[in-house]
Amino acid sequence: MIKYITPFALTFFSAHALSSSQITSLNVDGNNIRFSIGSEKIHQLPSCVAQTTKSLYSFSLSTESGRAMYSLLITAIAGKLPVSVKSAMDCMIEADIERAKSISLAIAPTAPDSYKGISMLYKGDGVTQIGRVIGLRYINSGPVWDLAPSAESNHFRQFRPNDVSRRDLHFTSQDCSGQPLVQYYSGLQFVYNSSYKDSELHYVDRNSWKTLQVNSTLKHAGLCESTTLDAAFVEINPQPHGQCGTKPCILKEI
Repeated sequence: MIKYITPFALTFFSAHALSSSQITSLNVDGNNIRFSIGSEKIHQLPSCVAQTTKSLYSFSLSTESGRAMYSLLITAIAGKLPVSVKSAMDCMIEADIERAKSISLAIAPTAPDSYKGISMLYKGDGVTQIGRVIGLRYINSGPVWDLAPSAESNHFRQFRPNDVSRRDLHFTSQDCSGQPLVQYYSGLQFVYNSSYKDSELHYVDRNSWKTLQVNSTLKHAGLCESTTLDAAFVEINPQPHGQCGTKPCILKEI
């Protein structure tokens, strides 16, 4: 199975060896979540943590990352799966409880010494392996995939799927010709359109930000639609992505 990577492809992947434990308690108090895991904390605890609550972590459901972490906890409990927790080293949610910065869900493969059934991330050429996807974490800037070394690399790596985004392209012309533009939002880096230059990756030029009117929009199916829209736009220009290359990365089950 082949999948182009999109910002919302948040799938839970196989992991070989992560320092993690199963959840031993979970409490919901309004927007505040408290939980604990089976392994004892070995890092230096923040000074704000009380002796009676040192085994707990907390986070808030009021943020997108908090809601994503809660979903991971529920998934872990339902599947009796181990998780690992990264501390924010503060008590910003509850005065005496350590705040969780991110949570990783680990799923052990049925055949740990085999590549069968493992998700492999490839460059956009569909041939060059980047690494096996062994874990998913969610931090404030979005999802992070942990990659084990592939046959072509000896290094553990990370991949941020939100770095590459499929977008509609906008033009000031009436016929989807000329300089392509995308609506700007914070964090947008590389974009592509399935019907524009064979899905070639384009880098977002943040310095070109301006408010203007566009008159046509190119959809992914190849349809050029008449549009009248006044908004903030940025120019995009062809540039390879450091990991994916000239086209979006591809995920394959091997």
